[in-house]
Amino acid sequence: MSRRLPDVAAPTGSQDRPEETPHSTAATASDTPRPTTPPAPSRPRVPSAWQRLEPQVRATIDRGYELASRGASFSARAEFLRALRMITQVLDTTESSTRHSQALARALRAMQEAEDFAADRAGILEQPDMRQIVTGHRTQLILPDEAASLTPLAAMQRYFTYARAELTRAVAAVPLAAEPLFALGKMQPLMNDDGEATASLKTARALVYYQVALEADPSHARAANELGVMLAKIGRWEEARELLRQAALATGAREIWNNLAAVHEKLGEQRLAELARAEAARSPAHAHATPATTRPLVQWVDDSAFRTARPGKPSGPRRGPRR
Repeated sequence: MSRRLPDVAAPTGSQDRPEETPHSTAATASDTPRPTTPPAPSRPRVPSAWQRLEPQVRATIDRGYELASRGASFSARAEFLRALRMITQVLDTTESSTRHSQALARALRAMQEAEDFAADRAGILEQPDMRQIVTGHRTQLILPDEAASLTPLAAMQRYFTYARAELTRAVAAVPLAAEPLFALGKMQPLMNDDGEATASLKTARALVYYQVALEADPSHARAANELGVMLAKIGRWEEARELLRQAALATGAREIWNNLAAVHEKLGEQRLAELARAEAARSPAHAHATPATTRPLVQWVDDSAFRTARPGKPSGPRRGPRR
């Protein structure tokens, strides 16, 4: 369920007291009736926290896409992360806590520290020292004694599962968070990370961002498409089919129908594949679908297309992507 940030009402103070006419005196039986003094205009309500936040977040996201279009990947990522921090800070303000900002910090830290389990991240092919790695981490998920019995892959999976849970807690199902989360997922193939992050690490991070984007806004069709493509590439065809079907029905985009047709073919669903291709032939490229090739293959959107394409404005508190 989408979360709506509560309104922050103006303090009432003395405005609730009955109005008094100037120079009033005690009433007596001989007093003549006086016209009722009209009430003073009510004080305008202070704009809600969300109303103040939303245009700022939208502007920050737009800056991120503009930077990405110029190839400034790290600067673009910083803007998308800034948008998430703005959301978590307002959530914290309305709750008089810091739990959302702390959850975001824990999620980002866990994904960063998970890179240490990739034995080949810096061209090192030997088994990493698991005990030494977990001892040096601030993310305390694995005890040193347990680390020796874990494979690096198992440890990475545990860290990314934790990161997803913390990221979900951080954004608290606020739909506006879906757009920067989606953008962060799309940024992953563009990030060199000094050559250390492997393709598998980038895929794992992107999966986390897309999954949480859909949890924040289930109607975010571009996140559904990208997640569906990624799941198809790692062999999770049934899950990919459902996500791509959701995205295709929501947007009618040719590229997504073609992706869905490819998944149907892989599952041996030839009739459904034909129907999906027929829909693709009737559908224009949709403004809210991530630009993609129309070749009948499940594949990533070209990263250069992401740099040069800016989707429509992100969804607001009660809206999905505009169609």
